[in-house]
Amino acid sequence: MIANTPIAAFYLRVSSHKQVKNELPLEGQRREMEQWCHENGYHFAEEFVYADKAITGETENRPALQDLMSTALRKKPPFSVIICWAFSRFMRNEDESMMHKALLKKNGVRVVSISEPIPEGPYASVIERLIEVQDANFLRTLSAACCRGIHTAALKGHWTNPKQVPYGYKLEVIKTENRHFYKLAINEEPADVVRQIYQMALDGYSLKQISQCVNMHKARIASILKNENYTGKRVIHSKKTREKVLVVDDAHPAIVDKTTFERVQRALKTRIKCQNKGLTGNHLFTGILKCKCEKPMIHKTCAGGTKSNPTKLHYYRCDNDRCNITTVKEDRLYDILLSCLEEQLFDEKVLRSAVEAVNSDRAKSDVAAARNHLTARRAKANLRQQRLMDQIEEGVLTQDQISERMKKINDEIIELDVQLATMQQVDDKPVKWTDVVKLIKTIKRQLKSQDSVERKLALQAIVPRLVYYGNTVVVETTLMGLKDELTLQYHPVPDVPSDYEGASHNDKRRLVAGIRRYTNDKSITGRQINKMTADELNQYVMHYQRKQMHNDGYSNEQ
Repeated sequence: MIANTPIAAFYLRVSSHKQVKNELPLEGQRREMEQWCHENGYHFAEEFVYADKAITGETENRPALQDLMSTALRKKPPFSVIICWAFSRFMRNEDESMMHKALLKKNGVRVVSISEPIPEGPYASVIERLIEVQDANFLRTLSAACCRGIHTAALKGHWTNPKQVPYGYKLEVIKTENRHFYKLAINEEPADVVRQIYQMALDGYSLKQISQCVNMHKARIASILKNENYTGKRVIHSKKTREKVLVVDDAHPAIVDKTTFERVQRALKTRIKCQNKGLTGNHLFTGILKCKCEKPMIHKTCAGGTKSNPTKLHYYRCDNDRCNITTVKEDRLYDILLSCLEEQLFDEKVLRSAVEAVNSDRAKSDVAAARNHLTARRAKANLRQQRLMDQIEEGVLTQDQISERMKKINDEIIELDVQLATMQQVDDKPVKWTDVVKLIKTIKRQLKSQDSVERKLALQAIVPRLVYYGNTVVVETTLMGLKDELTLQYHPVPDVPSDYEGASHNDKRRLVAGIRRYTNDKSITGRQINKMTADELNQYVMHYQRKQMHNDGYSNEQ
């Protein structure tokens, strides 16, 4: 470097790969900057050349600009001037531009525009400020013009973003004399997948279960379920606030009807959002097994079996660290539950009495009248909507004057459609015994299925909730709309035989182990039981009997 020669830094930027005609590309900008340095006595170095490609000047989050600012704001900056082709290349936001320039000026570095020379004098700062305001206003004007063009094309039913086409659609090109437009058309094979995703969401499948079934990432499935464009509407959101700025009805063919879409949105909102690991998944009792402290039981696994035949044990523990309740083995609880359902829920006498109760309730209810009432309200809402549209066509009212009223009517129509769809699923016909037998056979087959998802959905259809109390499990059941509660004995009540004294040592150990599980006694372990003598085993059993007699006597007094 030449001694005492001021050093300049170059900052180059282009907003996109297709620049406006009166702006130069990066190479042209640098050539002009080098010529300016030679004419004004500045030296430049390759290490102080910073360039941002295809990045807007509205934001300061630009890699090269950040590097430039960090170098220029050092205690002793290596250069005294930053050269740009135009002030708009440095920053298009007038407030941020003024702030950055003030920081640079305080550190002895100034920003120079070679295409916008500013004469020296008292009005130099005013002229520079006017140029910054003009650059920012150009960006806002350009953004507004782009938005108008996008909205105009969307109102005509054209798709304005050919690089991002919703899954299940394909683009159809419409060519005109001057340009070509795009419209969405249904791509049948992916569209069937979209319909399957919506139906599985209505059936209660989680995002993870749907992901495994359709071989698609959960994030993409969530985006599909929330995309209103699948209803045939063209919906445009603001990039900053994500609020709807334009909605065009019937802009393209619908893959999912509006009623199904609204029902899915309601289902997604009612699902419990839980970040804790173990509370969601395809495990059998995940989400339905609760502890007596009202906390969920989390699925866990551990190694089991022997060295020659290792296995994986599945169990559930309370999510509350302060709760001292014992863990629940999945296979044991499932076997006990199936046995209880077979005896108390799937019994023929129980099912016949349930069928009689359901038929009696359906005979008393008037589902047809409720449907007719909803249909009449839907017709009135359609009539009010048509009257408003007629007033707009006749010029009596404008779109802005009735936008709020029209929104309320549209929301009312959607709500009525959802209620009608729900009412259509309500069957008011008498239940046939043959249909019940087929239903029970299907449930039994699904409960014994090797598919974890199918087995869990079948279980949740009839057992929405289980509460574990240590020795007992309260099971809430629902079948054909009838709800009931069953009580399972998870740990059997220890039966002390009358000839206990003459039992073998191993039988006494097994009895003590059963008492320990039943009473949740954590003062001893299984290994300690194996080491207990005959007298210690007898004392433990006698202590249990005295405690039981005391509890029975207290219960009788109550």
